[in-house]
Amino acid sequence: MAIPKQNELYDPVLEFLSDGEVHTSEQLQKFIRRRFHLTAAQRAKKTNSGAPVWTNNIAWAIRKLKEDEMIVAPQRAHYQITDAGKKYLSGRVSNVDDEVDSPLDLDEGSDPLQKIDRFERLYLELEKGFIDDLLDVILNLPSEKFKGLIDRLLRTLDYDGEEVVDVALNPDKNGNLSGSLMLRNRSGFDVRHVEAKRLPYDEVIDEDELQRFVKAMDDRSQIKKGMFLATAMFSDEAKEYADEHSVYLLDVDDVINLMLDHNLGVTTRTYELKYIDKKFFMG
Repeated sequence: MAIPKQNELYDPVLEFLSDGEVHTSEQLQKFIRRRFHLTAAQRAKKTNSGAPVWTNNIAWAIRKLKEDEMIVAPQRAHYQITDAGKKYLSGRVSNVDDEVDSPLDLDEGSDPLQKIDRFERLYLELEKGFIDDLLDVILNLPSEKFKGLIDRLLRTLDYDGEEVVDVALNPDKNGNLSGSLMLRNRSGFDVRHVEAKRLPYDEVIDEDELQRFVKAMDDRSQIKKGMFLATAMFSDEAKEYADEHSVYLLDVDDVINLMLDHNLGVTTRTYELKYIDKKFFMG
């Protein structure tokens, strides 16, 4: 899925704020990251000014919604939907088709498009609950099962033409993993130090943890590259430190997206919805 443009963010932002509560910018960004399954590479893409493209687009979407009085900011980086925003959400589906004076017109309570709109809202609620449940499963996996999951995840990644030869991971007493990843390329072999931590998804891993990781990487026969996976978030300082020391980070959203993209531990049920095309019959 591509990085959403400004105009593609209006509805998702309003949907996130539709409960009427005040939400922070951080909460909104987390929702957008999951809603659009943004990868680490997509989040790293910068504008000419150096700002991340995806957060810049969110900022412009928020500005437009505030100008249109759809949302307000009770305080800095906090947002809340207005009555106008709620009215827009409740009426946007009924405006999809032009009104037609015809026996085919259905009363408001039985309009299929409104039912589909309710279905889409339910879908978003189910998706959020599903991801929370999936994280709970990961956090409570036996060590060997967690090891098997991370092994599979590492083998799904694109290593720019390098082939995965071996993944060697060992659990510690806390159920976290450390080990190595061996790749084959035209020049021979490349070994990377790997760690995978199971932490609450809202926990933030700071720079100190990355410094410890890099030291462990250096101690292992002077390995120069590393991969750090976590079911949590990384602070901006940790990300900068990782970039400076050739450490590739995968946070909780990256882990979940990889599982969804490759159907690891998840299965899919598909429904095809059909409804009457009034334009076909009236054209």
